[in-house]
Amino acid sequence: MWHEECAKAEVAPYLNLQGLVLAGEAIMRSGSDAQKERFLRPTLSAEILWCQLFSEPGAGSDLAGLSSSAVADGDRFILNGQKVWSSNAQFAQYGILMARTNPEEPKHKGISLFLLDMALPGIEVRPITQMTGDQEFCEVFFTDVEVPSEALIGGLHGGWAVAMAVLIDERGGAGGAGVISLQRRLAAMADGAGELDTLERQAMTDVLARGRALQALMELKGEDAQTANVAKLFNSDLGYDEAALNAQLRGPYAMLEGPDTERLLYSPGMRIAGGSSEIQRNIIGERTLGLPRDPN
Repeated sequence: MWHEECAKAEVAPYLNLQGLVLAGEAIMRSGSDAQKERFLRPTLSAEILWCQLFSEPGAGSDLAGLSSSAVADGDRFILNGQKVWSSNAQFAQYGILMARTNPEEPKHKGISLFLLDMALPGIEVRPITQMTGDQEFCEVFFTDVEVPSEALIGGLHGGWAVAMAVLIDERGGAGGAGVISLQRRLAAMADGAGELDTLERQAMTDVLARGRALQALMELKGEDAQTANVAKLFNSDLGYDEAALNAQLRGPYAMLEGPDTERLLYSPGMRIAGGSSEIQRNIIGERTLGLPRDPN
C-alpha cells in the first residue's frame, strides 16, 4: 500500500485534507447511514485517501458549467468526462465527484455528487508536473465508467447544494486545522526574521497584522459562505506575500533549492486553487457588498 511505501522512503504520510475536511464533512452532512458507516472511520484513520473531482478544463471557477456526465442506466450511472487540478488523485482510493445528471435542467440544478471508487475500470489518472518539480495535481479521465447508484450522495440532481457546502469548508481555511497552520506560519516568520531595516520591518508588520486579522476571521466565520470567500481571498494573497517577503529577506539564498524556494514557486498557484482571486473578488462584490454584477 502507499502508506507502506511512504514509511519505507521515510516520507511523512499525506494528511488527506480532501478526505478529512471535504469528503468527510459532506458525508457527515448529506450521506446515508450506510455511507457514514462505510467511509467516516476509515477516512479519519487515513485508511482511505480522497481526491476532489470538481474542476474541469472548461469549468474551473464556474463549476456550474461542468460537462462531465453521469447518465442513469438501471441501478448504475455511466460516467464520461474529464477533471483537472485534482490534488493527489494518483494516490486516492476514492474521489468526491460532481457530474451532470440532467442536461435539461438549468445548469445549477442538473448536477449530482458521487463518492467515486477510483479503482473502477475506465478511470485514467495523469499527474501534472509543476514548476517545483512536484506532481501534486492530476488530470483524470472517465470513459464509460459504471458507477453504482449507492455512490450517489445528497440525492439525484441535488449535488450543487452539497458541493457548495464543501467549497465553504475549503475556502474557509479548513476550520481549526487552517487556524493552527496559519498561527505556525506567522510565528515561524516572526521568529526567523533576524535584524530588519525600516522597510523590512514595515513589510513584516503588514504581513503579520493581516495574518492576525485573517486568523480572527477564520475563528469566527462559522458556516457563513460570505466570510469563507473573504477568508479564501485573504489567505491566498497573504500566502503569496509571505513567500515574497521571505525571499526578499533571504536575499541571494532565496535562489537556492529548498523548501522556502518551493513555497515561493508554489504560492502564485494558491491564487487560482479553490476559486481564483479574481472570481472571489467578484463574488464578494456582488453577493456581500451588493455591487452590480460583472458583465459576462
